[in-house]
Amino acid sequence: APDFGGLDHGRPSGMFWYPPGGVREWHNNRADLVGHTGTERKDTHENTRNEDIFQTQVWRMYFVRTVRDPAFDEKLARLRKTDGCDESGNDHSAMHIIPGMDDGITLDVLRKAGARPLTEEEKMRQWSDEFAEDYKVRNDTREVDDRAVDDGLDRFSMWRIPDQDGYVTLFRLPHIWHCIVSEEVHRYSLGFALSDREVQALLRMADVPYDVAGGGTAHDEL
Repeated sequence: APDFGGLDHGRPSGMFWYPPGGVREWHNNRADLVGHTGTERKDTHENTRNEDIFQTQVWRMYFVRTVRDPAFDEKLARLRKTDGCDESGNDHSAMHIIPGMDDGITLDVLRKAGARPLTEEEKMRQWSDEFAEDYKVRNDTREVDDRAVDDGLDRFSMWRIPDQDGYVTLFRLPHIWHCIVSEEVHRYSLGFALSDREVQALLRMADVPYDVAGGGTAHDEL
C-alpha cells in the first residue's frame, strides 16, 4: 500500500470557478507563505507551529476541469458569424505566467508543459481594462541584464499554458507571477498547498522523477 506519511500538512488552498470570460488577476501567492493562519487561538506555540507549516507549503497543485456552455457557444458563434464552436474544452482557458528569476523554469520545461509565448493580440488584452488607468506597454527591445535572458528565455515575457480538461498543474512559489483566463469555458479548479516533502512523496507514488537543484532546492514543475 502507498505510504502517505509524507503528506502530514497538505491542505486544500481553494475551489475556483471561472465562467466564460472569467479572469484572475496577476499574483504570485507570496503572502500565502507569510504564515497568516486566521486562527483565533491564543496559544503561541500552536500559532507558531501553524505559521511554520504555512511557510513550508511552497507548492500549489490544481486539478482543472473545463466544461463548455451551449448557450454561450451559440452566442459566440453568432458573434463570430460561424456555424459553431470548437466543442473541445481544451485550450480555451489557461494559466498565463511570467517565469521570473527562478531558474527551475527553462525553455525546455515550458515546451514540455505545452506553453507558448503570448501573441501580440493576447498581450494587448492583458493590458486592456476600461476601468484601469492608462498603461503604457513596456518596450520589448529594452536593455536587460544578464539574468533576464537565459538560453533565449526572456524571464519577464508572458507565456500561456493551455488548460487540458482533467489535467493537474503543479508549480512552486513564490517567484512565478501568474493569472488565469477562461475565454470560452467554465473552468473549475481545486487547489492544494503542499511542501517540498509532500510533493516528493506524491511524485514518487506517480513514478515521476523529482527535479532538485543543488542544495536541495526544488525546481519549478509545470
